[in-house]
Amino acid sequence: MTRVALFLSISTAALMTGAASAQDAAPAGSTAEAGDVVRVIGSPIRDSQAASIAQKRNADNIIDVIAADTIGRFPDQNAADALGRLPGLAIQRDQGQARYINFRGMPERWTTVAFDGIEVLGAEGGRVPRFDSIPTVIVGSIEAIKTLTPSLSAEAVAGTININTFNPFSIEGFGFNGEAGYGTNDLGDGPQRQLAGRASWSNGRFGVLAAVSHYRNNQITDNREYSYENVGGVLLPEDLDFRTYSLERETNAANLHVEFRPDDATRVFMSTLYSEFIDRETRDQFVFDLGGRPGRGPVTGTVLAVPIQRLLQDGRYNNNTWTTTAGADFDAAGWQVEARLNYTETESSTILPIPLSILAVPNVSLPTVVYDRTDPRFVTVNLLQTRFTPAPSVGDPLPAIPQSGPLAANLSILFGDVLETDAWKLQASASRDLMLGGQDVTLEFGAQYDTRSAAGGNPGSNLGALLRPFPSSVNIDAFLTDRLWTSDFPRGFDVFLYDNEGIRKAWAEAVGGFNLTIAPDQAIGIEEDILAAYGQATVRWDRSTLVAGARVEHSDYTTSGFAVTAAGPQPLSISQSDTRLFPSVNYSFDASEAVKLRAGLTTGISRPDYRELRASAVVDASNDVVIGGNPRLQAEESWGLDAAIEWYPNAGGIVALSAFSRWVDNVIFDASTTLADDRFGPGTTGFDYITVDNGTDGRLTGVELNYQQQWTFLPGPLDGFGFQGNITLIDSEFTAPDGRVLPLPGTSDMIYNASLYYENYGLSVRLNYAWRDDWLSSIETDIDADNYWGAYERLDLSARYQVTDFATLYVDANNLTDELGVRYQNRDRSLPTEVEGFGRRFMAGVRVSY
Repeated sequence: MTRVALFLSISTAALMTGAASAQDAAPAGSTAEAGDVVRVIGSPIRDSQAASIAQKRNADNIIDVIAADTIGRFPDQNAADALGRLPGLAIQRDQGQARYINFRGMPERWTTVAFDGIEVLGAEGGRVPRFDSIPTVIVGSIEAIKTLTPSLSAEAVAGTININTFNPFSIEGFGFNGEAGYGTNDLGDGPQRQLAGRASWSNGRFGVLAAVSHYRNNQITDNREYSYENVGGVLLPEDLDFRTYSLERETNAANLHVEFRPDDATRVFMSTLYSEFIDRETRDQFVFDLGGRPGRGPVTGTVLAVPIQRLLQDGRYNNNTWTTTAGADFDAAGWQVEARLNYTETESSTILPIPLSILAVPNVSLPTVVYDRTDPRFVTVNLLQTRFTPAPSVGDPLPAIPQSGPLAANLSILFGDVLETDAWKLQASASRDLMLGGQDVTLEFGAQYDTRSAAGGNPGSNLGALLRPFPSSVNIDAFLTDRLWTSDFPRGFDVFLYDNEGIRKAWAEAVGGFNLTIAPDQAIGIEEDILAAYGQATVRWDRSTLVAGARVEHSDYTTSGFAVTAAGPQPLSISQSDTRLFPSVNYSFDASEAVKLRAGLTTGISRPDYRELRASAVVDASNDVVIGGNPRLQAEESWGLDAAIEWYPNAGGIVALSAFSRWVDNVIFDASTTLADDRFGPGTTGFDYITVDNGTDGRLTGVELNYQQQWTFLPGPLDGFGFQGNITLIDSEFTAPDGRVLPLPGTSDMIYNASLYYENYGLSVRLNYAWRDDWLSSIETDIDADNYWGAYERLDLSARYQVTDFATLYVDANNLTDELGVRYQNRDRSLPTEVEGFGRRFMAGVRVSY
């Protein structure tokens, strides 16, 4: 039985059983009869599920919600993992850790993020939100808003994720929530550490809340990357790239909220949130260059005298966001006024010092490579000596890769990338309840002004100086250790780790520190202003609600930098200005006490991020690529239709079927071609040139099925079982500039999640399974070699036991199936281009609350 058939069978059986017993289920909120013995035992999964469903049911538009307790009871360290449980939301991972959200399977760029209703810039390129640095300790609830209203920013094609942080007035008096956890990774036995705390106090008029969070994970990642060469119509291996990563990833966050409520209709507050993601990453990498050499076959081959590249990295990746909002809500002449002033700054930086060496001397000591691609994901290599006299031939076996000795070349790469953004936002709205034509009507008007700037560049990557000699005073061989690579992937040869941190320090000392200044031909600057205004009316009848209106946005932006031409870098500045109208309609109808119908029409826009708009390019000589911006890139424009039918059998249950369509013009996608000259510096001929471009005629249509219910109809102790499941089916396409019709990048045809849980007697256990289909990663515009990430599954387990009224013990186990991330060329399983493994993760700890 296939995974889909199994999922549908379980879901259908659960649905039919739940429907048949819905009338017999105990209503939520029922009280104990006199004389019953009442135990004070929490039901976090059931209670938070009921709260989430109630918020969804009462919303005027189509949304899904996760409540705080639900997040706490998932095996989730950050908001991305938690969001992946919602209907239609899929996760993109980096080395096994959740990072981006594909809203209804759509590209991550089509999703915006807001904190307490204030949209903020993303740290990734100034637009794309990263959720791996948002810890769940600061989160009160998360709303996945699937149909927009005029009061929401139009900068979303797929939807908006609104993260409501905890409010001090949620608990009267003093409240505290803390967590401490420790765990391990089974690949490399690296530790995990989690510390978090939140404290609040309020007296009905004044409230203050402070929260902090720290998480650190040390892990090993297996990685293989392969490229192919077309020889007479047959694709043969060109490069065999063996890598091991040692990561220390850290997220930190802090939140402070102060609020004053002089009366029941007025509040004044200030909230500030800082979050950061730090990745300290070493990489040991060996690349076997088979290109153009005889002896290769599609599955096996023996290739004489193969050059080997060695790259050793000790790099740093940093992303941080600081956002502060001051606001006031008050009555003015019968209007409810809300005013907000927000300042947000983000920083994203990458610094990668990499020694690059060509091992062995041609015609003297190049080894022979015997490879086997029987399992193309795990290519094995046996190394032999090469005899060069009287003619090249196979010699004796080599047990390990030659890691020391003569070098054909010893070079250095200093790669860097920095982008800083600053944004001010001023918004105000006024709403009023009226009686018009005998109907209850709420009128709302608002305006918003954003001014944003982005600056940065690529330190150390000056054109014309991509590969420099490595300092002769630093002997890399002296940093070779006796520690073998930690790996679950077969190799066929032994290889030892280097002390990459020691190499970096010696290198920096030898050159007097790394020069990380941004050269003029690598600097970028972007200025953007957006002025918006909207009006909407909410009309309420006895059984239905209509929200209709429109939003108008005027934007101006200027991007400046340098364009690279055959004559060298030339200054470039491009400005664009436009005004767009975004109408929207949301309608809901209570067909019965338990059934609600919904429909929506929305319009939106997705503007290019600041890296995509930059008028410059960066050369990454370690991967033979040049990454360039496109300052003439157009914004994506969309309009969409949504419809849903929702059945609420009881307070803790829902069955919902939704259908949606989006039509998108100017679809932005990653494009790749091969450079035919050295315009980006000596030796860049043949490099992959990766940029962004616009396509046309984007279309996406899909359906979602969502079922949640606790099976209280089961007898005795079994009534603690429950189920949460959802499945999304999607069909998408767009037209690339070369005329090909392709699926939208980042979009899977199918996504589903299934959670079976048990909650009784203070015990909460949840087993969650998530799966998503293949999705397009990047497009090759000059050759038929598009890259797809393969289907991905994940099985997680979480268990909680309430020891006392204030303390809970927990155990989390992630990636129990030890799933791999695999990328393929043209969805051909015999042509993987990247394979990575990261193992299982386990953590145990204690949570206290008061």
